[in-house]
Amino acid sequence: MLRSLFLTVSTVVLLSAGAGCDQQAQSNQQAEKALADATALIARTDLRYIPAGEEQEQSWATYREKLFKEALPQLDQVIADAPEAQKNVAQQLKAQVLLSLARMKADNAVREFRDISSYSGAALEQLATTNTSGLRVQSLSFSEKPAIDSLDKTMDQLKKQQAQLASQRDQLKKQITDLTAQAKKLRDDAQAKMAESDTLSRKGFVASGQEKYKLEDDSADAELASAGLIAQAEQLEAQAENNQSLLSMVNRQIELIAANVASLDEAAKSAAKRDKTRDESLQASRGASVASANNALVSVQAMLDRFQTDVDVPLEEAAKGFGQAADIFAAASKSGDADARRAANQSELTARVDQVQTLTSHVVAIGDLARFIRFLNTASLNLTSEQKQALQKAYDQLQTHQAELIAQLTAEDTGVLPQTMTMANEASTSDAPSPAVGTLQTYQQMASAATLK
Repeated sequence: MLRSLFLTVSTVVLLSAGAGCDQQAQSNQQAEKALADATALIARTDLRYIPAGEEQEQSWATYREKLFKEALPQLDQVIADAPEAQKNVAQQLKAQVLLSLARMKADNAVREFRDISSYSGAALEQLATTNTSGLRVQSLSFSEKPAIDSLDKTMDQLKKQQAQLASQRDQLKKQITDLTAQAKKLRDDAQAKMAESDTLSRKGFVASGQEKYKLEDDSADAELASAGLIAQAEQLEAQAENNQSLLSMVNRQIELIAANVASLDEAAKSAAKRDKTRDESLQASRGASVASANNALVSVQAMLDRFQTDVDVPLEEAAKGFGQAADIFAAASKSGDADARRAANQSELTARVDQVQTLTSHVVAIGDLARFIRFLNTASLNLTSEQKQALQKAYDQLQTHQAELIAQLTAEDTGVLPQTMTMANEASTSDAPSPAVGTLQTYQQMASAATLK
């Protein structure tokens, strides 16, 4: 999309040369230079390497993001000072840059959320140690029978939690399968639309008169429809990838709970073998319980800190970027010929769907993190009241934040999702409903299922 705008940029620059009075000419020249500079920066994002003279230690993604951000002030200057033709091109370029930045931030946030699962594993391992050590303290401090009964009860609770996680795992597997199938169908439909576009284009090449114009218009419509289907397929594939990362986290939790159950079972079996070193063992177990509880909370805090910086903030910025790009396309849809307005409407719908998908992913991620913290709090046998209050406070903050996002997503009058659903329905016909309708319904169901109660 960006490359297709470069030709337009060059044309506008040539047309504006030598126009108007000296002051206007100077303003035009400055705008031309800003547009040329922005175009050069954007073009460099397709090079796939960092040129000599630039900092080589940075990643390609970081360098590409820097180029996009440097192009934005140049485009804003053109939008503020340039003639109308240049201004329109700059606005389209800015929208595409905002979309690229937003997609980069959203994709990075999904990857970071997947990496955060390592903290959850550490916290669960520390929890297992805390529970085991705490129960050993109980067995050393009192008769063996109550301790064994407590061990059995805890193992029953953990097995129930394991069964719940297994159910969640099966649901995620089904969602991944369904999303992958839907994405494949959309890509097949997109390929068919592109083939239809090519056929119409070839026919239009040899036709003449009104028939030629009709065939070319139909070819363009088919190509736009193909692009829209591909965009929807990419959104579903991204969600499938996100669900895959969640599945990995759930599987890890199941494995750790199984290890915890095995450890508790071993503790129960060894409860009858306590010897004269009971006092020394008692002190050691108490120390291990306290240390592992503290370490578990350290892991939770590290998880929360990283979630805020690497997932929460980037997803908020990505959703904002998609919204800004959609606003630009909305403004563009009010001018130009019919084809230009139709293309702008389609671009706005795609950007709005991206915004809904990002907000939904944000809601789901917060829900998964909050439920994990609640699981830690309820499954921990030896946390102090202060530690439990700290976990509850973290859960409450996540629940409040999620409620704000859900309101932004689904509020009846102002929510992004109902507004986008209206656009999708308007883009549908009785014979050809917009693919976005089904995608938005899926996101609505996902947000509802992830809502913290």
